[in-house]
Amino acid sequence: MDFVKRGDLRLFAIGADNLKYKEVISLMVSKVTVDENRCKGCGLCVRACPKKIMQISKTKLNEKGYHPAECIDQEACIGCASCAWTCPDTVITVEKE
Repeated sequence: MDFVKRGDLRLFAIGADNLKYKEVISLMVSKVTVDENRCKGCGLCVRACPKKIMQISKTKLNEKGYHPAECIDQEACIGCASCAWTCPDTVITVEKE
């Protein structure tokens, strides 16, 4: 099994002839922060998250009357930032610690 290093991520390459990449493993702890007052609750981040840890809050309302997105399991975050990239209002920050 070979390691292929890409930035802060490592991908496992299987087989010398036919390279296939398994699950991406983060080498750092990641923290997702949502600016709840600016979030419109569009749900694009929920659909983009490969770990399915983003959701639209059912209990919180922001000052504009929207249910903001939230990360329900920070420890499961792999730091891919798919949620932040898909957010049209750039209200999501992904930090690696």
